Amino acid sequence: MKRILFCFILTVVVCSHVANAQGKKASQKTLYDICGDPTATCRTSGGFGEEDLPIKVLGELEWMGEYKSKAFYAVILQSRAVKEQTNPVDDECGGQFTTRERQNAQALFPSNRVFSTAFGCYHFEHSYTNVNYKFNFLAVYGGATEAAANAVRAKALKSYPGANVRKMQAILCNVCH
Repeated sequence: MKRILFCFILTVVVCSHVANAQGKKASQKTLYDICGDPTATCRTSGGFGEEDLPIKVLGELEWMGEYKSKAFYAVILQSRAVKEQTNPVDDECGGQFTTRERQNAQALFPSNRVFSTAFGCYHFEHSYTNVNYKFNFLAVYGGATEAAANAVRAKALKSYPGANVRKMQAILCNVCH
């Protein structure tokens, strides 16, 4: 009996170890490049809209796969409080930046992608690390280095006095929320 119990425990421990070792999906093992220049062609399998900062993910997306970009710097131009959507059928979410607001900002930064968030809405596929999800933001891609982002911020301060630099990663979540 002790031998059977020992074999059972050993089997559970080994299976648990193997499951943990294989637990990360392939999508979680790679950090992806950002498509930060709106004038350049960006090949990606992700469904990115004009308001998103695309990640260069090629091939079929994994079900519930989470794809993170390499770290980059963004210049946060503006932020506003989220209006939570409590009922996805009846309620409209709020606090997002309009297409016109994003396009006006994009006109100031022709070589750097302007992007915004839609936090508070019932379903979103794109998010970012190092942010407060109680606030939506309008931002511009600052680059891979802090020095590049500070140069973009200097230009942004002329139209957006509260602009600030933030290091983050973009996240694409394929049917996760």
